Order: sequence, then C-alpha cells, then structure tokens
Amino acid sequence: LFNPRSLPVSRHKQFQRQGLLPFFYFFLCYLLHSFKMRNLILTATVSLALGVRADIYPNYEYGNMFYLGPTIGGQYITKATYNMEVPSPPTNWVKSDETQRWLSLWIGVQNNPSNGDVLNMNFVQPLLNWGPDNSVWGCSAPNTQWCVAASTYTPSGQIGQPYVKVNKEATLEFEISLNSSTDMIDQKVWQNGDLISSESDSKGMRPAVFYSGNECYGDGCGTLPAYRYTNITLVFNKAVENLDDLVSYTNATHTEWQTKDNGITWNIDSITIAEDNLTE
Repeated sequence: LFNPRSLPVSRHKQFQRQGLLPFFYFFLCYLLHSFKMRNLILTATVSLALGVRADIYPNYEYGNMFYLGPTIGGQYITKATYNMEVPSPPTNWVKSDETQRWLSLWIGVQNNPSNGDVLNMNFVQPLLNWGPDNSVWGCSAPNTQWCVAASTYTPSGQIGQPYVKVNKEATLEFEISLNSSTDMIDQKVWQNGDLISSESDSKGMRPAVFYSGNECYGDGCGTLPAYRYTNITLVFNKAVENLDDLVSYTNATHTEWQTKDNGITWNIDSITIAEDNLTE
C-alpha cells in the first residue's frame, strides 16, 4: 500500500476496482441511499468479482461522488476544465495516529475501464489533499488549509508534483487535456489566475470516464462540508448524445448538462457534493 510519507498522495487502487462494475455499483447506490450500506455492497461486489478478501484495503473509505462514462460509441474526452470551490477542512476527525490519516478530493480521467484491467491503467487525478499534519507529504499548510498537486496514479505508483498550499476559501481552476503534439495527458491547476502545478504523462490515454471522489485513508477523517464543482466543460473527439444518461450521482445535486454544438462540447454549471461523514 501507499507510504503516507511519499509524494504525492493517493489511495486509488480500491476505488479503481469499483470501475469494473460502475453501473451495477451506482444502481445499488440509488436503491440503498445509505453510505454504510453503499460501502458494504461495493466491497462485497468487488470481492466477488475479483476473488479477493473483503478487507484487502481496510483503511480506505470513499464518500459522496459522481461518475460519468464510459462513452458508448468510442468517443473520448480531449479536454476537461472545471472549477472547485474549496471547502473548509473536515471537523471531528479521529485524533489518534494523526500522521497516518488523510483526505483527498479529486476528479480524474481514465481509459474505458471495460477495455482491460483498471489496476493496470493510469488515472490522471489532480489532488486536493488534507491531513491533521500536512507536513507528512511536504506541504507547508497548517491543518486549517488544504494542499493541491497535479498527480497521476500508475500501476507502479503515484507520480506527480509537490504539494502547494491552497488559500482559505479559494476557487481552484483545473484543466485535463490530450496534448495532440505529445499524445500525453496534460493537467494544470491555477489559483487566483496563477498556474501553481502541472504535469504531463499517460501517453496514449484516451479518457472515456470522468469521475470524482472523496477519499479517506485511515478512516476517521471526520465530517467534510458540502462543496461545489462549477463550470465543468467536457470536449469530446466526436459527438456524444444524451450525456446526462451516462452520469450517476451519489449524494450530489446538479444542474443540467447542455451542449450548443450537437454533442462535441458539454457544459454543466455546477455539481454539489453533499456533506460527508467519513468517520462512521
């Protein structure tokens, strides 16, 4: 598993296993509307699918989110841009073993998960990260603030840039795009108009999914306030019809997806991720 003192931080492997059965998982989520039961069903379903023990990653917990994709006609995302209204850090986190506990919020992109083993696929995921002691991952922010970094999960480990301190009540701007010159995925993060983190990797990726996560390592991450992603725009290589039919939401509210160019470019004003209890 991930060493909490390495840079940057992500605990993406368990969640990627969910990518094997995204539609079944979210169908159960809609029926149950229960965070505890959702995690129980996810663990049991993935364990049955992969033939592994239910407690293979006992210290990971995933909360509210949305999942878009995969596309059904082979289309892929050439550019994704979005803003994030950074929430206040969580409250009421468990005080024991504080250096072994952290919380990441992210949106990421990946190849079509039905085309192979997602554990062997890169996942481009700029990370907003917080912990009771942010110095564990080399960030100078106190635990009243977040840290951010361009970052990518790879089968051999997490790669990316050093963490940068995020201002309180900031709105961050993100871009994930396919670079036609290098065939790599470029990711960029801005704060107050300044580019503060960037990374290029994942040569040959053709993103067919776009999804978010509240990811707690060590359990006991406390209560995370609600927060919003705004002005989300996705550009595809070919037209996608009825994009809203490809999106599932878990304890998240949203405006409507719209296109003005017959499905090449889609935009949504906001997706609000509800308050999340990441301790129970």
